[in-house]
Amino acid sequence: MLRQFLVECLASYFPRSYALAKETVDSLRAQQRDLNINFPGYSGYPAAAANMGPRSILLEHIDGSNTPEIPCVITAAGSYDPDHGGHLYLWDLKLIIRFPPGSTIIIPSSCLRHGNTPIRSYERRFSFTQYFPGGLVRWVHAGYKGQKSFTAEELQKYNKHCRIRYAQAANVFSTLESLIKDRESL
Repeated sequence: MLRQFLVECLASYFPRSYALAKETVDSLRAQQRDLNINFPGYSGYPAAAANMGPRSILLEHIDGSNTPEIPCVITAAGSYDPDHGGHLYLWDLKLIIRFPPGSTIIIPSSCLRHGNTPIRSYERRFSFTQYFPGGLVRWVHAGYKGQKSFTAEELQKYNKHCRIRYAQAANVFSTLESLIKDRESL
């Protein structure tokens, strides 16, 4: 079903990230029952940004406040010729990708420099991005409270936990060898 496209893409290609996102959102909702999902059944992402242009061009950047373990979803829209502009570029991978209106990609935007190429002056390009703020993951891991309220002992314990999570962050992404097993674990 089309309405579950993004959830299924994330679960299929990033099953460990999907599990982390679902676990985090479920934990937040259990703690605070009045929280609502932006797009129930369509997306498990708690945050979204619409760039209404009319000529949405993003220069090379990294979305450093997103959690690195859960890639974001970028969708392009508008009326532009994808053979002449609007290409997505992934600077670190040295890739330029033809990205026509209606295209969607899932990338780890917090650690992969990306942007898009200009379009012609009379064309229109918009984008819609869904992402997972790192602050929400930190909030859950901090016991649903801000770090400023920690005692010295709690802060030391939390910082140790963060160092472990940081060291294991790349392990959230499946390898070709583990992908089938990771999918089955969902």
